[in-house]
Amino acid sequence: MAENIHFLSSLYGMTSAQRRSRLDELLAFVDLAEAKDRLGSNLSGGMQRRLMLAGSLMHNPRLLFADEPTAGIDPVLRRRFWDYFRQLRGEGRTLLVTTQYVGEAAYCDYVAVMRAGRVLMVETPEEMRRKAMGGEIIQLTVPKDRRREIERFLDELPGVKDARTVPGTTDQLHLLVDRAGQMLPVVLKALADSLQFTPQAAEPYLPPFDDIFVKIMQDAEEAHD
Repeated sequence: MAENIHFLSSLYGMTSAQRRSRLDELLAFVDLAEAKDRLGSNLSGGMQRRLMLAGSLMHNPRLLFADEPTAGIDPVLRRRFWDYFRQLRGEGRTLLVTTQYVGEAAYCDYVAVMRAGRVLMVETPEEMRRKAMGGEIIQLTVPKDRRREIERFLDELPGVKDARTVPGTTDQLHLLVDRAGQMLPVVLKALADSLQFTPQAAEPYLPPFDDIFVKIMQDAEEAHD
């Protein structure tokens, strides 16, 4: 395994001393130090991905293309990968990463969603949420016996695009608005003035990126049809 990385790094003109120092550092990072003398072909799929990442980082590239670097590895190591990616970004490096874990999009500065080889959207994570959902979401926790009353009232409130019960719950509402931070005080005041009611909990809600991804795909399918 070490020979594989030595060979790759020699292609970039690194000296033997540079390679030895960098090799130990990176193998420790990807948790392969104890497998240093094993054949690369005998490694598991996840270990081979870690080996490829170590090899690609040997020469400290300014631009790194990483194709699903976290696939097949455990959540602890996956988080370490992203910690290291953030460190590289902080050093002024550019990383282009593909991933099968949709939630990892939140770690990126910009996200591109592709379907059938076509880019559907390129945005910051925050703006992608807004565009996919048609705005931002406020989540309210309300008494079960007043939920329908409150939902109907808020659905007619200016500035609220949509008010509906969260699926699978009987005491939570989601309000679709342009800007959750600006609209939340308006919603609370309207409830207090008109219904003499204060929610048990009220806060902006960030949908998980799995939901965002599904929504973008659904919109693309509807547009295609």
